[in-house]
Order: sequence, then C-alpha cells, then structure tokens
Amino acid sequence: MSRPTASLAAPDFKQAVALQFANRPTLRQIASRKILQLVVDHYPIIAATEPPLIDAEPLRLLTPQSVSTGTQQSLVQVVLQAVLDGTALNLERVNDGTHGIFLTEPYRFEGADDHKFIAIEGMTEAFNELVLELPYHFQQAQVDYWHGESSAGVSRDRWLQHTLKSALLRNLPLQDLDAQQLECISALYSAKTGRSHPP
Repeated sequence: MSRPTASLAAPDFKQAVALQFANRPTLRQIASRKILQLVVDHYPIIAATEPPLIDAEPLRLLTPQSVSTGTQQSLVQVVLQAVLDGTALNLERVNDGTHGIFLTEPYRFEGADDHKFIAIEGMTEAFNELVLELPYHFQQAQVDYWHGESSAGVSRDRWLQHTLKSALLRNLPLQDLDAQQLECISALYSAKTGRSHPP
C-alpha cells in the first residue's frame, strides 16, 4: 500500500492535517440532523417543505409568554444549550400557551402561502432523550468519520498515522541526533509499520 503522505512537501503537513480535522462532523451538525428526524417522526408535515429541509437549522421554536405572545429561538440552539447546561427541556403548555415550530425564510410548508405555525405537544420526553443521547451520537460520528475512507484510498485514521510518522522522519535531520539515535528511531518505525526503511 502506498503512503499518501510521501509526496507532501514539509510545509504541507500542517495544512493537510488541519483539513482533515476541519471536515469532522460537528456536534451542531449531528444535533441538527437528529432533531429534524425527531420532529418529522412526530409531525410528518415538517418533511413537506419548499425547498426540502436537510437539517433542523431553519426550524424556530416559539415559547409562549402569554396566550398571544411568545419568544422565538433556534430549535437547534435550544437543544444544544440543554446539552451544555445538563438541564431538561419543558415543551408542555406554559403561560396558557403551546410551544410551536415554524420555518425561517425561504422555507415554507408545501402549498402554504405564508409561514405556518405547528403546535407541538407531548414531545418533551422525546426531546429530553435526545439531549441525553446527543453526546453518544457525536462520539459515534467521530469514530465513523476517522474510520471512513480518505481521498488517499485508506481510512482517515490510517492516513493520519502515516502523515505523523512521515513528518517525524522528515524532521529527524533537524534534531541533531547521532547515528545510534537515528538507527534506534528507524528501527522503532520499522517495527511499527513493517517497513525496513523510513521514507
């Protein structure tokens, strides 16, 4: 198997590794997709939007302050804040009003001329389960990402290992090591990789 890092110039190591980390799924991305799946399971009409939703970012949560007024917040942000604070959500009736979900521009429910408000009830338990599960979903997403195939044809985890080893070996001449020390490191590299010589 060829080493995907062999052709990288020394200054490119940092950029190449940074790009791999920059593309990792974020907690917000995971939360946004899981929230959309949750609300669609309870209210299938939310899946019928123009343009189609790919995550829950366009969803806003209306929290009633009175019968006729309420505050608006990003539904994703509300859930993430609950994860951060370690607190439970309460989406039941409050102040004689009902929590609801609506869409931000340019999203609209199919066939609707204006923004449609969907009252949500009985979802507190489901949302609180999601709040508890999100850290585990995020951890699994990281594992799946690093096990996934990179553009070099090997897993991202294996690619990162090769890159770090290649960077180490390319910098050895700058470390002022004697012949015995260099031989020791080369032997260690060979033992870990199964190669007889460093790149």
